[in-house]
Amino acid sequence: MALSMPSKAALTHGLAAASKAALQGPRVGGNPQVGCAILSPAGRILSMGYHRGAGSAHAEVDALTNLKEDTGSAPLTAVVTLEPCNHTGKTPPCSRALIEAGIKNVIWAVSDPNPRASGGGEYLRSQGINAMSASEAGIDANALAKAREVSAHWVQATRRGRPWTIAKVAQTLDGYCAAKDGSSQWITNRLSRAYAHRIRSRVDVIIAGTGTVLADNPQLSARLADGRELPHQPRPLVVGKRNLPAEYYLAGKAEQARTHDLEAVLESCYQRGEIFALL
Repeated sequence: MALSMPSKAALTHGLAAASKAALQGPRVGGNPQVGCAILSPAGRILSMGYHRGAGSAHAEVDALTNLKEDTGSAPLTAVVTLEPCNHTGKTPPCSRALIEAGIKNVIWAVSDPNPRASGGGEYLRSQGINAMSASEAGIDANALAKAREVSAHWVQATRRGRPWTIAKVAQTLDGYCAAKDGSSQWITNRLSRAYAHRIRSRVDVIIAGTGTVLADNPQLSARLADGRELPHQPRPLVVGKRNLPAEYYLAGKAEQARTHDLEAVLESCYQRGEIFALL
């Protein structure tokens, strides 16, 4: 560890703060939640930043923008929940932004699994920056575990090439999910339905088969108990080959994947930038 680096305790505190900041960003939209803390050589947090969604400044750039204190030539440290990106997408690479800002030490909790964006740490080291993972820096294991949790679902989706998928199932105590005669509309109560709609508001796409749609004529939206829609609405997607009657709510409103290959459907969702799916 470089002499100009803050103490392990300060780095641990910085990562914990970055993890908390990351959760202020949107979970949906295809981009990971990322937080960044910039520390003085003594370990004081000088500024914080987080990613606010696709097309907005990444956490590192946001933290640099929020750095108002004149630190002169003091060697500053950036502690980030995810390895700084190393490519130009909707925004320039964070690895370059950190170098241009004069940051001397860069610590990250999770290596970027995206082959198009990874390599930020290696590039930083090639430019003389003291860059390393949080475990190499000796950051507390509990703080590191919490930081990894922030982007765990996004990381797994990126590695697999398909969304992190939640399967929502309701069943009675004796193991049934509907009445045989089809008379049952709900077998859940008000609280569980409200919880299900909160889950819907935190995914990118909600998927239903044509059988379910034909039986229930659902809206596949995220709503409050009084019917008002929540701020974020998942994309409704119907899977199956049967046509929907024109009078059904989703007819003409939801895209239909005319296949029974769910893996292919999920891979297509991921290619659209959808990281969280609900079945």
